[in-house]
Amino acid sequence: MNIKEKFENNPVIFGLTLMAIAFGTGIKADSFLNGTNEHSFKKKSEGITYERIVYKCDITGLSELQKAHNARLEILQLRLLEFETKASNDTIITSYQDKYLESAKRVREDMKTENNEFRELVKTLETKCKKQV
Repeated sequence: MNIKEKFENNPVIFGLTLMAIAFGTGIKADSFLNGTNEHSFKKKSEGITYERIVYKCDITGLSELQKAHNARLEILQLRLLEFETKASNDTIITSYQDKYLESAKRVREDMKTENNEFRELVKTLETKCKKQV
């Protein structure tokens, strides 16, 4: 038996080799059809520059605000976990499970509200900071 026959008679190696070849061919064909190759990636990345906006004012108390927000979210997440655990517990009466599920939905809404209020507050502070510049 020569090497070619050994290779073709081993289905695992033969199959993996065919898959690797097909995968590589597919990637090359995709890059050719979409007009992307290594050189075009380099050209595109060289042309893009990002300007970082730097504020000249300091938002006093932002770190404390962030800590308080994170603490509230952590408490809400613990309550959500508790309610969802009880809602999925088969040993609890179904009507009680429904109540826990409703409570979990309310906690989710509270979390969305908390996140939205925090974003709005930070956005307002940033706007005031920009006006000062």
